Amino acid sequence: MINSYSNIESITIILIQHFKLPITKSTARESIKNHPDYPSLLSISDSLNKWQIPNAAFKIEANKLSELPLPFIAHLVKANSAFALVTSIGSNSITYQTGTTAKSKQSITIKDFLKIWDGVVLLTEPTAQSAEPNYKKAKQQETIRQLKMPLYTSIGLLLTLILGILTINNTILTFSLIKFLGIIVTTLLLWYEVDNGNPFLQQICTGTSKTNCNAILNSKDAKLFGIISWSEIGFFYFASGWLLLLFSSWLPTPAQTLPIIVWLNLLAMPYTVFSVYYQWRIAKQWCRLCLTVQVLLVAELIVSITTNQFYNLSINQLFNQSTNQLFIFSIILPVAIWYLLKMPLKTSQEAKNVKRQLIRLKFNNNIFNVLLLKQKKIAVIANDLGIVMGNPNGDNTIIKVCNPYCGPCAKGHTKIHNLLEITPNLRVQVLFTATNKEGDIKTPPIKHLLAIAAKGDATLTAQAMEDWYKAPKKDYETFAKKYPINKEELDKQINIIDEMSKWCEETKISFTPTYFINGYQIPDIYDLDDIGYFLN
Repeated sequence: MINSYSNIESITIILIQHFKLPITKSTARESIKNHPDYPSLLSISDSLNKWQIPNAAFKIEANKLSELPLPFIAHLVKANSAFALVTSIGSNSITYQTGTTAKSKQSITIKDFLKIWDGVVLLTEPTAQSAEPNYKKAKQQETIRQLKMPLYTSIGLLLTLILGILTINNTILTFSLIKFLGIIVTTLLLWYEVDNGNPFLQQICTGTSKTNCNAILNSKDAKLFGIISWSEIGFFYFASGWLLLLFSSWLPTPAQTLPIIVWLNLLAMPYTVFSVYYQWRIAKQWCRLCLTVQVLLVAELIVSITTNQFYNLSINQLFNQSTNQLFIFSIILPVAIWYLLKMPLKTSQEAKNVKRQLIRLKFNNNIFNVLLLKQKKIAVIANDLGIVMGNPNGDNTIIKVCNPYCGPCAKGHTKIHNLLEITPNLRVQVLFTATNKEGDIKTPPIKHLLAIAAKGDATLTAQAMEDWYKAPKKDYETFAKKYPINKEELDKQINIIDEMSKWCEETKISFTPTYFINGYQIPDIYDLDDIGYFLN
């Protein structure tokens, strides 16, 4: 898989690479692009917070520049890129990087830098905890995706070389290599049709005022009869020719397929003239990929001339049953594959774009607040009922109503733990749905947890909660032996359980886990993992 990144994505990635943090490029890219304020310094800052990387933005005076800890992200206002990662500051010069490639690194005088910098910086200070959750799994998935394109390309080249060995014909091998290069180029053109916003394709298709693939590929003349695009025709041309030459090794005389290749190339020559003329005189813009296709077509013509393929070339050579059968199959196969994949690929890309837009809406503060205020409001204040975790004086309070034997509640505990680690101003209050009625199996473990919390040891309480909820099998007897509590302390929790039961009834708790934030039930479309964004 070929990747290229926008400026803001690149800055985040090279910052991560500088500190050698366990965060994948894919995760960094998605986090930045899905942010409601993409592309902005806030999208970088919030992403860093998500990975537990302490950071802060400042606007500083120019004379303080040399005092800043390196590296830092600088916001540029009069440059081709909006952000830069400053890696070195000398007495008169400054070195910074704006992309993931080596050529994006440059050194200029501090005087020139001050002309393009507005004084805004983002400072970071990673810790041992700075990391992406489930990094190993994410890294494996990213590696598999990255290996796909090189693997497919290697297989294609290998088949082409095997063809040359089997046919013992240099002309067939040369044509096959040109066809294979054509498949790569036209695949990029088809990819552009599906995802014209891809940064890698944008990098190829732009760069100068006269280079614009979009102007050519989306023009009124980009389709034959307004139905089939020239990109598709080019792909079918190169793919069918490559397959025909590949299958020719099955024939007694592989070279008998060459007349078809030569005739097709001759038929394509007028298109080469049309394409170059159209870009030069009509559109007055150049498409690098389209020009590459024309170069390959001319290269085929040169091969035909230099290997004397026109000598005794006759239309009668095309009427060979075995060759024609292979030719028809070679055309049908790429056409069928493309039209089977075209709509799913376009639908997938559209779905990805829609999903990204929905995520940005979902994480819009105004929308979150509107939805939150429409949810159930707590009628009775819970005070210090239950178990309080995190910052007791926190600005934000999450109430979690749970059942000690509830599977989703156990998963929720892990999410609460993660939230507390990245949100210093958060207070979490855990309430339980239990009664003092005889036979209520929820009561014994709840009494035990409440009694442990009553000791006032936050570390012990957190560990006990962790041990209970992470246990594969919830066995109260085993838990009680690990955390011994006398009967008197357990009995003190009876009144608290009655109060919690009454609170749950008055609040009309109908399922567990139920979460409230600052007095309102969290909307269904939000998960606890999402709430951290708003709390920070």
